[in-house]
Amino acid sequence: MKKLYFLLAAMFVVAVACHHEPEKPEPTPNPQDGDIIKNAATDYDGNVYDAVRIGQQIWLTENMRTTHTPDGKFLPVSDVQDGKVASRSYPGGDSNNVAVYGYLYNWPGIMNGELGSESNPSGVQGICPKGWHIPSDAEFTQLTDYVSSQSQFWCSDSSTIAKALCATREWGRNDVHCAAGYRISTNNATGFGALPGGSRFFNTYHPIGMLSYFWTTTEYEISQEHRELNAYMRYIYFEDSTVTRLANIKAGIGGLRCLKD
Repeated sequence: MKKLYFLLAAMFVVAVACHHEPEKPEPTPNPQDGDIIKNAATDYDGNVYDAVRIGQQIWLTENMRTTHTPDGKFLPVSDVQDGKVASRSYPGGDSNNVAVYGYLYNWPGIMNGELGSESNPSGVQGICPKGWHIPSDAEFTQLTDYVSSQSQFWCSDSSTIAKALCATREWGRNDVHCAAGYRISTNNATGFGALPGGSRFFNTYHPIGMLSYFWTTTEYEISQEHRELNAYMRYIYFEDSTVTRLANIKAGIGGLRCLKD
């Protein structure tokens, strides 16, 4: 009798095991082009940033506004042009502008002592939050090449992509067809949201509302002896329809957008 009882009990357990509902897999996040990812990153100061997917890349939608490196080193504010000492500056020289535009940093200020990189991905965290890195010149080229390959992001042709990367606010208005400042309510098809926080080169601030500069990790070699002086940036001007690649002195200041590892 006991054998029969245990046999029936075992059959019941097997039957239950064979007919249980299969576990549902956890959903896998798979953002599409233009999808905003809320609260994607947090910096040392506790500032929280959203992100957006553009092609195979995920970018923060705001410029960095941290006052510290990820390992806690303080970045001083400085109006002195210096290509070797890490620092940050207020857009337009006014601390009230930081909430909108983030800080402007010199190249040492973004790199946190790391070496320059031409790789894709760059492998340089710099002052970006954990899990994020500073884009190389090649990674910015990947971004602009992708946007240029997608006709929904064009204004008139594949070169006119500035509007698709610029925010729908703060840009100075103009009547230059397809320029970043032309009918700004139609900007930002990609979700990148570039804002015109200006810059400073040779101790002169470039006006807010007119242009955006974004640093990369890639140094520009005018000559071997001057390699340490310059690095590539991306530049958007309010009266231009394109995104410009240029090299500038590391002592200048520009914005920083971080890219997901």
